[in-house]
Amino acid sequence: MGTYNYDFDLCAIAFHLIVILTYLRSKHLNNAKSHIFIALLLFSFFTPVTDVISGYAIEHQFAGWFVQFITLAYYLSEQAATFCFFMYVCVQLEMRKLIPALRKTLMATPIFWSTAAIITNPIHGLLFSYENGVYTSGPFRVITYVIPYIYFVWSAIYCTKNKDMLDRKFRILMYIITAINLFPMLIQYFVPSLLIHSFTVSISVFMLFLTTENNQSVLDQVTGLANRSYLAESVTKMMYNKFPFTSILVRIADYDLMTTSYGIRNTEKMMVAIAKYLRSFVYAGNAFQINNSCFVLNLTFGQDPEEMKQKIYEGLNRVWTVDSIEMVCSSFVTSISYPENCPTRESYRSYLTYFQKMHRMRYGIVPTSELGIKDKIRENQVELAIERAVQDQSFEVYFQPICTNADRKFMTAEALVRLTDPELGPISPAEFIPLAESNGTIIQIGEFVLEQVCKFISSHNMEALGLHYLEMNLSTIQCLQRNFMETVDKITAKYRVPSHYICFEITETASNCSPAIFSDNLQQLKKQGYLLALDDFGTGYANLQRMITSDFDLVKFDKEMTQRACNDSKLHELFEKLLLMFHSLNIQVVAEGVETKEQFDFLKSIGNDYIQGFYFSPAIKTEEFVRYLEDNMKN
Repeated sequence: MGTYNYDFDLCAIAFHLIVILTYLRSKHLNNAKSHIFIALLLFSFFTPVTDVISGYAIEHQFAGWFVQFITLAYYLSEQAATFCFFMYVCVQLEMRKLIPALRKTLMATPIFWSTAAIITNPIHGLLFSYENGVYTSGPFRVITYVIPYIYFVWSAIYCTKNKDMLDRKFRILMYIITAINLFPMLIQYFVPSLLIHSFTVSISVFMLFLTTENNQSVLDQVTGLANRSYLAESVTKMMYNKFPFTSILVRIADYDLMTTSYGIRNTEKMMVAIAKYLRSFVYAGNAFQINNSCFVLNLTFGQDPEEMKQKIYEGLNRVWTVDSIEMVCSSFVTSISYPENCPTRESYRSYLTYFQKMHRMRYGIVPTSELGIKDKIRENQVELAIERAVQDQSFEVYFQPICTNADRKFMTAEALVRLTDPELGPISPAEFIPLAESNGTIIQIGEFVLEQVCKFISSHNMEALGLHYLEMNLSTIQCLQRNFMETVDKITAKYRVPSHYICFEITETASNCSPAIFSDNLQQLKKQGYLLALDDFGTGYANLQRMITSDFDLVKFDKEMTQRACNDSKLHELFEKLLLMFHSLNIQVVAEGVETKEQFDFLKSIGNDYIQGFYFSPAIKTEEFVRYLEDNMKN
């Protein structure tokens, strides 16, 4: 073997064997990308194998037909491997279905001509010739290097043009692979005895295997379906390329009941059987499991969503036999389409989250129109508005005066956050507060409100305005933060606000969410001299023992409870007894939602302490609030 250096080819074969054996032993996504990777793996493996055999046959002067055959096999596998790499990039970008026919023809032209030239070489001998035991390179040998150059450069160009869609690590990997293949090809062209190109191709395949083909993080090892993160990646690419698609959403509605009835192990086995059943409806790699009981099937062009939903539902609505146990389930099947229903990734994600968390479960095939997708789009828009407001600190704090019932003096007010978005306009707190609580931004909003309250207290003469303190809401999430007191201390210290000027309102449901953290935070607040109010009393199931031990200063009766008690004579007595009970505990009562003189007169007659509502004033801006108090002090 003196003429050729086979060390690089032998190393390439060893690398390929490692990848092949590892790949076969692991689970992988059965989709177009994996199919092309397998083709790339096989062609790039046969390249060094045929290269070694060809070189050995030439050096030992094997029969001419054999040398011709094995050398042609080498050239074909080398060209095919390069083309497969280019196709792998196209599939990674989800571009195959969107490439115009003319461009596809242009893409296939180089590999077509090189393949034709290789196959017909025994006739024309322009690539190589082998006569009388002598191998000679032909004038067309250069095309076997030019064609791979074209495809490698083309791949790098596509990665650059679509950089916004591709992960940065993948783009860098493509650039590295392009570089480590182009330079060795030049070396091998000018030094034919140094068989280095197959080795760099094997390194490239090995790098792809360790990165993009390592599906452990996106593949459920039990069901074999892709997970939610891979669904998000797939949807992103299709939307980026403006490729219309429909997702069929399947939820096993009574999953929790099944775990109770059949046991967790049997239920999990049934979910595996259901996953296998659903996987049979779509092309490889288009089936996803986003949690234990929710599945998504992405349909490609030509598949009828309505027909598919009917077939899926009929198949699920039968008796399943798992380990000789007969099991049944109730399913919920619907669909969502891009761009008709969800024009953006955010709206798609919001709807998918909503589908998983639906409280009022539906059964059967549910039309898309009945699921409030427009509401989900609006919800997504509001979430984006919240994020913008948090980033720009563009929330506003309004104050609603609270009047004493006995002498109609305004001794306090509730600070209420308001949001006006430049795109959506004014957004109701009833709409954005629940969303802020669900995505966690309520923590930043709460800090903003506390800072604005402290800023007001530090910049105004509270006594001159007749104010004893100001009230502000604490959300459930804020009550559960272990660093909550650190945040309060930091903000109040910044504005040098005494603790007795602030009253924190805690909702009745928050007080029941986590006794340990809740009690600790409230004890710290009371210890430092802050006032506490139990907000929205009457909307939940308050634990009276906890109320007593938590040492609330105020209880605020919910608007609905106040108005019902004022309008229903049967509830008068209950309201009065609750009032007496709280007074016996030295807890003052604020009645919210007072809108009429009749309501005010009733509350005054039974000795209610404070009134809050439109009867006196809605929530108003800071400047208007100050003028309102000043005018009230004069009267």
